[in-house]
Amino acid sequence: MRNIHLIPTNNPSRIHLWIDGKGTRLELCEYPDSHTRNARHLYITSNEEVKDSDNSWCICGNQVILNDKYCQASLEDCSKIILTTDIDLISDNTQAIDNDFLEWFVKNPTCEAVEFECHSTPINKKVYKLIIQKESKTMENKRIPFDWEKYQSGEYEAVCRHGSKPEMIVYNPNAKESAKIAMWVDGQLFSRHENGKTWIELEGSLDILLIPKPKKFQSWVNLYSDGVALNYYDEQTAKDESNSDYITEKRKFIKTILIEWEG
Repeated sequence: MRNIHLIPTNNPSRIHLWIDGKGTRLELCEYPDSHTRNARHLYITSNEEVKDSDNSWCICGNQVILNDKYCQASLEDCSKIILTTDIDLISDNTQAIDNDFLEWFVKNPTCEAVEFECHSTPINKKVYKLIIQKESKTMENKRIPFDWEKYQSGEYEAVCRHGSKPEMIVYNPNAKESAKIAMWVDGQLFSRHENGKTWIELEGSLDILLIPKPKKFQSWVNLYSDGVALNYYDEQTAKDESNSDYITEKRKFIKTILIEWEG
């Protein structure tokens, strides 16, 4: 479940989205008050129940809201913010994200979820500790250059180097070289070369990448009254076997269920 949210802001922040000759990437700014251009705030949410008018800060869609008595948002669509880089929320007693996680995140911007531990202080204040997953580099190593045919195959999904996923990608082979790919990302329209690069002559400027979609698996399972469960790779075999020699006076067929998973 996603619990990492990177949201544009007009206020000062240490996190900035840079677009230049080196490509598109996230960087930490040493002096957060120097400017607000392309600034982003990071929010970590929990699956804790959001109660009516509990005065908590929440993410609803792509918006940060205060769940007070004036809040009109659907609480079912809200997630409670537990850590952030947003100074306004920190000044309102929301815990700040530590520097170690920020440095890790800008190097792993495609990460959408992070585990955390929660402890209570003697005055019953919750304190959170983020658990950095060292093995997250695995998906980073699976990235390949953008290729329209591979993207169309459905076996890959597109991701920008800074972590955002394009909401829409359009390919026009008749357009000029620097605009054959058009994509809608974070509410903005961008043009890219056919291979996904911002500047085609620079090797390090790859902007759109492909990552393999998780493989989906499925299996059909026959359930029997004595607790036996038999597994089959296709539905027809499962149905045929439901009337086989497995059926006895003590063992009655109950039903066939489909199990699906990703790996």
